[in-house]
Amino acid sequence: MNQSAAPVITVVGGGFAGTALVLQLRRQPALAQAEIHLIEPRAVPGPGLAYTARRPEYLLNVRPGALSLYPEQPQHFAAWLQQQPESAAGVPEFASRSAYGRYLHEELAQVLQPSASQLGVVWHATRAVAAPS
Repeated sequence: MNQSAAPVITVVGGGFAGTALVLQLRRQPALAQAEIHLIEPRAVPGPGLAYTARRPEYLLNVRPGALSLYPEQPQHFAAWLQQQPESAAGVPEFASRSAYGRYLHEELAQVLQPSASQLGVVWHATRAVAAPS
């Protein structure tokens, strides 16, 4: 094995846990050149089953100030939510599950697009059926 080869990381599942993991991996300086693959068969990666609810009355059971994807920015989700149409009359005490799903997708979408300074994450819209040994 070539010791100078960039690591290859595959994350199976693009719901909350997979999205949070990919975002944190991509932010690690030691993994700046890593090749990261996300396996997620849904048409929209990020929200997973838990946060694709389309009904606005399905609310989160945690307040927005405690739902950031970034530990060093605890108000990140609350600030994002404040800019959304459903917050025109004020940030809701409990956001909808679908709003959180949009947040997850939008944050993930930023790393799915490679930039000049950073490698992107490759999304595979398929199911994982086996892992090489």
